[in-house]
Order: sequence, then structure tokens, then C-alpha cells
Amino acid sequence: MEIKHLIGSMAMGFLITVIAMKACVSDISTSIAIGNLRCEYLINPSEIEMSQPHLSWELKSKEKGQGQIAYQILVASDSAALSRNLPDIWDSGRVKSNKTDEIVFKGKELQSQQSYYWKVRIWDSNGDLSDWSAIQHWSVGLLDKTDWKAEWIGP
Repeated sequence: MEIKHLIGSMAMGFLITVIAMKACVSDISTSIAIGNLRCEYLINPSEIEMSQPHLSWELKSKEKGQGQIAYQILVASDSAALSRNLPDIWDSGRVKSNKTDEIVFKGKELQSQQSYYWKVRIWDSNGDLSDWSAIQHWSVGLLDKTDWKAEWIGP
């Protein structure tokens, strides 16, 4: 009877250790989060009139001194495609930079009256890759004079 009790106690101890280790590993892999994504200093702006808007984000970490050493931005014309990591407008690739604001969009030419969806991930000071940020969007207004269509009202 004592051997069964001893084996049961050891198994329970092992299980608790595994669960505790898994919790610690989870905390380490998610030590940095990306939030407050902005396009032209606005969250999900409508009708921006820029062909190369500026993108920005903020980092949040429980770990003191944690920062960014590189980033990757994906931009797509469809949020569903972007959620599957299939950008059709821009994939910045891994860019070595600690910069998190005023990143100039360098993808395909933007079209008037279209919406674009984007997300970002970063490599932290330890070289670890973060999760993707939430998907955000912006829409473009009229970029060219020829996009304006109007008729005079009255004689």
C-alpha cells in the first residue's frame, strides 16, 4: 500500500513540476507585446491623403529594459488574407531597427478609396520573435486630382 502511495505522490509531484515549468516558459515567450498601432498618428484612420503613410506602434513588456532590435510589417488589401500571413501589398521583411514610429510605408502603390490592413511583429532585445500584433487598417481618400469627379450645381 505504501509503494502505491509513494508512486502516486511522485507522479503528482512530477505533474505539478511540468505544469509550473510550462507556465514559466509561456511567460518568457510572451515577454513583449505590441499595441497602439497607428497610421499617420491615428488608430484606423479613414480617408488619409498620403501615398506613403507613416506607421507606428508601442511596445509593452513586464521585463525591465526590454526593447526591439528588428521588425516586420505586413500589409494586405484583405484582412482575411492578412490573418493567414498573405500580404499582397507589402512585406517589409525583417528590418533591423529599434524604431517604432514614423516607419514609412514602402509597398505597392496605394489606390484612392481603398482600405488596407496591416500588422507588425518584432524581435526583442534577446532576439526572440514576438507574436503578431492585432490587425489594424487605414483607408485612402482621393490621392490624385483626376480622382475628383464633380459637376456644377445650377446654371
